[in-house]
Amino acid sequence: MTSRKQSGTVPVLGPDVTTSAVAQSEVHQAPYRQLNYRVKEIRLCRIAPALAWDDPIVCTLETRRLKAKGTFKCLSYVWGPKIFKTILLDGLNHEVTQNLYEVLLHLRSWLKPGQAVWIDAICVDQNSKSEKTQQVPMMGRIYRKASEVIVWLGPNPVDRTGDTVAGASPNEADIKEVFEFFQELADDGHFHDLRYFSNCGGSCPSTPKAPKGSWEGLMKTLEAIMRAPWFSRTWVIQEIVLARRAVAMYGQHTIPWITIETAWRNWNNHLNITRCCHFCILGLDQSHKGDPETLAKYRDSVMDFWNAKQFWRKGKDLLTALHVFRRKEVSEPKDKIFGLLGLQRGAKAILIKPEYAEWYTLSEAYTDFAIQLNRKHGKLTTLHLDLHQLLPDLPSWVPDWTSPLTPFTVPPTFMLCRLSSLKLYGPTAGLETPRWSVFGKHRLDLHGIRIGTIERLSSVCKLETETERAFGPLEQLTEWMTFLRSCVKEGRLSGPMAVESFHRTIFADVFHNGAESVTRRSPGDVVAWRQHWDGMSEQLRDYGPRTVVSLGPWENSHFIACLGRALFVTSTGYIGLCPERAQVGDSVWVLQDCPAPVFLRSLEGEKGAALNTYKALGDGYVDGFMDGEAIDRGLGSESVSIV
Repeated sequence: MTSRKQSGTVPVLGPDVTTSAVAQSEVHQAPYRQLNYRVKEIRLCRIAPALAWDDPIVCTLETRRLKAKGTFKCLSYVWGPKIFKTILLDGLNHEVTQNLYEVLLHLRSWLKPGQAVWIDAICVDQNSKSEKTQQVPMMGRIYRKASEVIVWLGPNPVDRTGDTVAGASPNEADIKEVFEFFQELADDGHFHDLRYFSNCGGSCPSTPKAPKGSWEGLMKTLEAIMRAPWFSRTWVIQEIVLARRAVAMYGQHTIPWITIETAWRNWNNHLNITRCCHFCILGLDQSHKGDPETLAKYRDSVMDFWNAKQFWRKGKDLLTALHVFRRKEVSEPKDKIFGLLGLQRGAKAILIKPEYAEWYTLSEAYTDFAIQLNRKHGKLTTLHLDLHQLLPDLPSWVPDWTSPLTPFTVPPTFMLCRLSSLKLYGPTAGLETPRWSVFGKHRLDLHGIRIGTIERLSSVCKLETETERAFGPLEQLTEWMTFLRSCVKEGRLSGPMAVESFHRTIFADVFHNGAESVTRRSPGDVVAWRQHWDGMSEQLRDYGPRTVVSLGPWENSHFIACLGRALFVTSTGYIGLCPERAQVGDSVWVLQDCPAPVFLRSLEGEKGAALNTYKALGDGYVDGFMDGEAIDRGLGSESVSIV
């Protein structure tokens, strides 16, 4: 909900006239009156019906209390490029983006006459930062109150005269066919029973029943729908999650959102859970214009919303949503956080007020959220998150939610599992020091124990492709074992102890069984893993380095522990896992209110840096220091400042 120019009392313009044709001096106030925030007032829009497609769009505003009786619908859409067109709003000219203009053209013929709709760009004065600050926290309640949420996915493939626009977008028949395809999948149909394929009978890939162009045409239309910008935006998440009912609209065709969601859930179940259609789907290739990787992206873009519903129903905190939807896009970077506030509920809600005023910088918004998050959790959670940063003035202990994903970025589900395992550790058990404090919203002051510095580093564990997922684990572990043996040969580690430590470290000494079940590894787990390791090593010797060998039930536990991390050896002879940004010479600390060791880089010698001032790099695992051993060994604590 970013601000933009709006127009008011200039002479009425035709619907095809863009704002580039309006003189720069003709900038007017839109027809808004002050809302009464104390009684939770909102505005609703009514779109007048038209006799012809190209008649001017005429809308009126109504002010009412959110708790008032009466139904209304909400629009979920993407503003689109900053190309503006003019509508009539309460008798005055008003600018809307071209994308919203197209939506309004379709809605006025689809909605019942007089139907009230809440549309953010029309119902909220976008030129008033104070109004946005008041209305944004209410958006969750607005979407919950609505009788239906209309999801706009794309334009009608005809022009304003009713003629088909050649090549502009899928035609009506194609859109209808895709919606029928969703319905077939939602009805739990098998992939090889779809009308496009013959039953594979165990022979894959399936053979197209109809002419090849029929399936390719379906995939082309599916691409046009599933690559709609709507799927990539942050704001739409809460709009779907909180909706009582939602309907997707493409042109004049509609389909219940639950049908699309169920279709892709069934696709995933048939591919990965029951696996009855596993080989049929994986057998697709580029010749079918529907390769598994592309279809998986489409599936994931819809499954994101289903997962969000589960998080909301279970009362997960905002941190969960931030990780799961980090790759979603926003126009205003503050909305990386503000756009998800509506998903909070109950005691876990973090009290932070959206503020769009220019005096409130992005760094301040992210820092305030980090402080509130740490206070709510009762520990320094932010030091255990991804601390890659692009914002130049952001403290190193504050996550930068605008930072793009990299090959080293831990997938959201794995990061959440990693965070859940922190409750099993107690590296600061028995450490009695003052609690952490923040000075000037920049410097984090706390106490901790230095347990060593990094002396040797291995390669970083990363997986960019499905091929690396197949071959990568064994290759990576073999390389790490070679690294470990070289450290033993150099006298930095003791051989037998190093091997035992290695087999704990590559899982961070925990076992993940499902998304929310995590335990410390039992003696039985250790024995079973070592037997599996010996079997893998034998296969590697027999069949060569490109052997596809599964880590079995330990695979996810390994990835959760190791992705985006390197194996390291300290100057004091311990091994562990450190963030990929760590370097030789960086120090390893057990810090108060941190449930895992943290890696810091000294700023000594830099201009303006005080003594014992550091930059945070992230957390990791140090074998032999996860359960209070630093205190047991009598290592002394010292004060630390992180900026």
